[in-house]
Amino acid sequence: MPGKNKIKKQKVETALGWYEKACGFDRKGLEKKAETCYAKVYELGWRGLPEKERAGFFVGYGSTLRNNKKLKLSTEILREGVKRFPSYPALKIFLALTLHSRGQFKEAANVLFKSCLEMPEKAYDGYDRAIKFYIPRLKR
Repeated sequence: MPGKNKIKKQKVETALGWYEKACGFDRKGLEKKAETCYAKVYELGWRGLPEKERAGFFVGYGSTLRNNKKLKLSTEILREGVKRFPSYPALKIFLALTLHSRGQFKEAANVLFKSCLEMPEKAYDGYDRAIKFYIPRLKR
């Protein structure tokens, strides 16, 4: 299988090369190997990635860390991503998933529902006021 060997033999020196390798491992379900590659991207500087890939890097790295049970680091990476790319909804959704995995159910729901409120108001058919009322009152 040519694609399988290509990932292992590919000489990687750039953040983009490591990112592509991480994504390849992720697609194959090899998240431990993907984690190592994402860490290398972070070390080399994620700003070396094309602009359109940067937010996705944080999603991929944070999700991989969550799947590898490194929940604290996953939370840190995803929070950094949300801070740097606040209008990228997938980051908030994956942060909510990580918070849920950590047992922080109320915070997870808050992150998720608040990200939903960032959608156009017409999407809620007038229920946005009620949603805004209920979010701070969530209980576990």
